[in-house]
Amino acid sequence: ICAKDLPTEIPDDLVIGAVPFREMSNDVLITGAGERDALKNLQSGAEIGTSSLRRKAQLLYFQHDFRIVDLRGNLDTRIKKLLSEELDGIIVAYAGVKRLGYENRISEIIEHEVMLPAAGQGALALEVRRDDAVIMEAVKTLNHDESMVSVNAERSFLKRLRAGCRAPVGAYGYITEGTIKIADRKSTRLNAS
Repeated sequence: ICAKDLPTEIPDDLVIGAVPFREMSNDVLITGAGERDALKNLQSGAEIGTSSLRRKAQLLYFQHDFRIVDLRGNLDTRIKKLLSEELDGIIVAYAGVKRLGYENRISEIIEHEVMLPAAGQGALALEVRRDDAVIMEAVKTLNHDESMVSVNAERSFLKRLRAGCRAPVGAYGYITEGTIKIADRKSTRLNAS
C-alpha cells in the first residue's frame, strides 16, 4: 500500500514490515501546455485541480487568489479533466506520475519549501502480521533503512498531532548527520522543526 494512505493508527496485530526505497516525495504541477517552472508564472485567479486539502492550503498560502477545483479520479482521469475542463494545472504526487510513465507531462517538480508532501508520500509500506516471523524475515530483504526511518518519523509526527492520513498536514522526514529531522517548509535548507 502507498504509505501515505496507511491509517495513522494500525491494528495492534499488524506492523509495517518493510518500506522499500522511497521515490521522490515531491508534488508536481502538470499544465496543459507543459510549460516548465510554471507555478510561479500562473496568472492571478488560475484554476488548479486537486482533491487534497493539504495541497489546497499550501497552494493558497503560495498564491492566495488561485482558484482550487476539486479533482478526483485516477491519474488518467485527472489529466483528461485538466484538458476537458480547461484548468490551468493540476497538482499530483511525483511518485504516481513516475510509476505510470507520465514524467514527460510534468511542468514543475514543486520544491518542499513551497509544498510539503503528505506523510509517507512516495513510499510503499508492506504491512504484515506482527507474529508472522516467516513473512517478517522475507520482507526484510525489501526494506530500505533510511526510507523506513523517514516514513516512521513522518507517521509519528501525524500521530503526535492526532491527525489522520487525510488531514491537511505536510511532513517530510530526512536524515542528516545521523539525526532524523522533520522539514521546515520556510527554510531552503530544510531545517529541523
